[in-house]
Amino acid sequence: MIDPERDVDRYEKLAAANELRIVAVAETHIHADFISGVRDLIRVGLDRFCGWCDAGTLDAFVTAGGTLVSTPKVSVEEARVMLDTSTPFMLDVRRKAEFIEGHIAGATNIAHTRLFSRLAEVPRDTPILVNCRSGARSSRACSLLQQHGYSVTNLADGMLAWDQATVPVAR
Repeated sequence: MIDPERDVDRYEKLAAANELRIVAVAETHIHADFISGVRDLIRVGLDRFCGWCDAGTLDAFVTAGGTLVSTPKVSVEEARVMLDTSTPFMLDVRRKAEFIEGHIAGATNIAHTRLFSRLAEVPRDTPILVNCRSGARSSRACSLLQQHGYSVTNLADGMLAWDQATVPVAR
């Protein structure tokens, strides 16, 4: 993979859909306006790279009939209904300091950078609702969990949306 974009979900999903591994990543440039997704992939345990493609190649793959796995996303309102009716495992993948500042009641905190090594703490038989600050880290965490067979849903726009909706938080 060469110069992956920060939104790394599609690379991991494409590799998984084709039973491929990403084994090498090259960053040819680092500029203030370019934020690589390599570190984000590695931080959540997606570190066995075996190929690369750019966005155009990915689009062509889909146009040709290829399929990608997507992660369901829910709004704050939909998340509240889930929490009230189906009791998912609430997983907050922010850093501990962020979690302490305020979190969704009942959430378990496992930082996205530690999730791979702590998968045993995440129940396999319960749907999982994942959140972070903005939805980016939780999206990558969802990809990792899906790769390991978990049923996940991402909270769209994360705690930023939760706070904006003026929904109570636990401290």
